[in-house]
Amino acid sequence: MKKFAKMAVAAAIAGMAMIAQATIVIDDFSVDQGTDGLGDILLRDTTINGLGKYSSVNGATTSIIGGQRDLYVEKIGGGSGGIESIVESSMYKYSTPSGAAGTAFLKWDGMNEAVTGTVFNGSQATFLGTLSAGGLGGHNFKLGGNAFKINVQEADIGFDFAMTVFSSGGRSTTLVLASVAHTGGLPDSSPILFADFEGATDVGGSVLGSGAFRFTSAFGAADLTDVGALLAQVNFTGGIGTVDLSINEVITVPEPGSLALVGLAMLGLGAVRRRKAMAK
Repeated sequence: MKKFAKMAVAAAIAGMAMIAQATIVIDDFSVDQGTDGLGDILLRDTTINGLGKYSSVNGATTSIIGGQRDLYVEKIGGGSGGIESIVESSMYKYSTPSGAAGTAFLKWDGMNEAVTGTVFNGSQATFLGTLSAGGLGGHNFKLGGNAFKINVQEADIGFDFAMTVFSSGGRSTTLVLASVAHTGGLPDSSPILFADFEGATDVGGSVLGSGAFRFTSAFGAADLTDVGALLAQVNFTGGIGTVDLSINEVITVPEPGSLALVGLAMLGLGAVRRRKAMAK
């Protein structure tokens, strides 16, 4: 799409639990976010008013865990231009213009909470209020793996990223992870251990040895054998300005203990220089 000539973000998030030769896909982004009559749905927020844009799409459970993906994007500060998010060509894409700041959510909870093919206006609270914490029905992610792994294809600066796992009984854990700069090529050994999501209740939050910041709900930590929903957020702290990033995949890996955790780089989130052509 010509209008995306300036968009440096291309992300494909796929979560897999390796069970024999089979895989469990969280999202391979082979299902676009739908169409609005003009083409693939683009979520674009240009105003700083506490409201963002969101949409939902249904797809085969072999491509989207639970059969539904919900996206949200919001401009939260700075400069002119809009914060953009789209799924097309088997990629999740997120972009911010120079001087601006935004945030985005990806939600998988297996529930039809919005009309497919329609873009809605709403606050983060409204969007997150549609989350069904048990919508995935207690998925066991430990059947073949014990960690998630995120590979970033491209990001022009470092940024923070949060992942939340929800389990029954109001239990949930959020890990907030930060990138470090990379100048080409990204580390391949950056698992997000299931064990980091589990453990003691910690509402106030604390920094783990891996460098991740972890906090739980008051009802306890998530159980990775009982996953009811997943939520990911780009720029969780809101402190990162302009960022063009590309996430290649999120998968589970069977033996993360043999892979090195590198402090704040545990996600494998990296920064590369923004190409001048994209900055114009």
